[in-house]
Parts: sequence; structure tokens; C-alpha cells
Amino acid sequence: MAGKEFDRPVRGKEFGAYEEFARAFLSGYTQVRPLPTDWARLLEPYLLFRDVFILDFVTTAAPVNADVASWGPRRIAGIVAPARRAGRHTALPGPARPGLARAT
Repeated sequence: MAGKEFDRPVRGKEFGAYEEFARAFLSGYTQVRPLPTDWARLLEPYLLFRDVFILDFVTTAAPVNADVASWGPRRIAGIVAPARRAGRHTALPGPARPGLARAT
């Protein structure tokens, strides 16, 4: 993959763009140093931790930061929607924090 293809953020691109980016990133990374032997086992817990961290940040910052409030609900939806499709969650009761609008 040419480096210029990923100069712009991957979010908002067509379906599968992130997966393509991840493969290219891992390919480049492993040319410099090997991944730990158990990296695949650690990937899902890392991604879940990352998503929880992002959810906490957005729900804490959005009520007091207009910039985060402008993109936060979409970011939450981007985390929750795939989790719902994967069947990890059945229903969400509402916004995690009062005052944060539910993303549509």
C-alpha cells in the first residue's frame, strides 16, 4: 500500500476501509519488529478497553465541551452499532450521562 492512501482519516470511508488500513499497518509494523506471539488473543480485549475509554471520554466531555458534543454522539453510535450487530448487546437504556443526546 502506498503511504498517501492513508494520509486522510479512515473514518467515514467505504465499508472495509478500516480493515484494509489495519492490514497495511500490521504489514508495515511487522517489517520493523514482530508482533507478540499472542497478539491475536490480546486484540479484542484491547479494542473493548479502547471503546470503553472513548465512551467514557465522550459522555464526560460532551456536556461541557461543544466540540466533543458536535461529534461525540456519532462516535458513540459508531461503537454501539457494530456491537449490536455482533449481538454483544441487546438494548441500551439511553444516554450514559444526562444531557448527552442519543445519536440517531
